Amino acid sequence: MKRRIYQDLLEWKNSKDRKPLVLEGARQVGKTYILKAFGQQEYENMIYINCHNNVFMNSLFEQDFNMERILRSLAAYANQVITPNKTLIFLDEVQDVPNCMASLKYFCSTIDETDKRKH
Repeated sequence: MKRRIYQDLLEWKNSKDRKPLVLEGARQVGKTYILKAFGQQEYENMIYINCHNNVFMNSLFEQDFNMERILRSLAAYANQVITPNKTLIFLDEVQDVPNCMASLKYFCSTIDETDKRKH
C-alpha cells in the first residue's frame, strides 16, 4: 500500500542537505508501517529500535551526545553495520527518550563536520 507520504520520504532520502527526520502524527495511522516499508524497500539495511520502555536507549543518551559513540552503540545493539546512505536508522517512539530528541541537532553538526573534513 503506497501512500502520498512515500514520495515525501523519497525526496527526503535524495536531498543533498538531508537532516534527521521526525515523523509526527496521530496515533495508529500507519507511521511505523510506512517507515518500515520505506526502509526495507529503499535501503540496503535498516536498524529498527523501539524506544518505548527501552532501558538501553535511555542509558545511551544519558552520557553525552558523542555521535561516534552513539552510532557504534546502536550498531552493536542491533548487531548490524551502519553504512552511510545505505542504512536507515529508525528510532520508533523516540519521544520516550527525551535526550535522544535533543541529540538530533548534534547528529547534524557531526555529519556536517565529517563532510567538511572530506573536502
